[in-house]
Amino acid sequence: MYYHSRTICSKFLNNSLVLNTITKRSAGHSKWQNIRHIKSLKDGQRSLMFTKLGRQMRVAIQLGGSIDPKVNLKLEQVIEQAKRMNMPSATIESIIKSTQTDKKQCRSHLIEIKGPGSCIILCEVFTDNLHGLRQLLASILKKNA
Repeated sequence: MYYHSRTICSKFLNNSLVLNTITKRSAGHSKWQNIRHIKSLKDGQRSLMFTKLGRQMRVAIQLGGSIDPKVNLKLEQVIEQAKRMNMPSATIESIIKSTQTDKKQCRSHLIEIKGPGSCIILCEVFTDNLHGLRQLLASILKKNA
């Protein structure tokens, strides 16, 4: 099994060339295995994007106070972005309904974290479990510092 990469020109943005690297995975003579691996990577990226958009919808509903996109401008913008990313409308509606029935009240917090080199990082976070988030951020910084 080996990987083959090639660089192609995908777009011109502001008179500058944008290059994309395409990695083709070769798994012997099995075309299906190649398709399966490429599809699983794309599906994983799509899933992460949908999770991020769902979180943004929940935040927009909590901050805007309404599940109606006509009243809540931030929610309308996030829904438009989700539609551009080809998120199914049933998924959008289920996220809105689950946010409406969810009893957890997330709040915005400003926390400071001691980062690498004794620098102080100010983070504005939106969570319902501040203590758990502090522990998570501390462990991430400890591992990567």
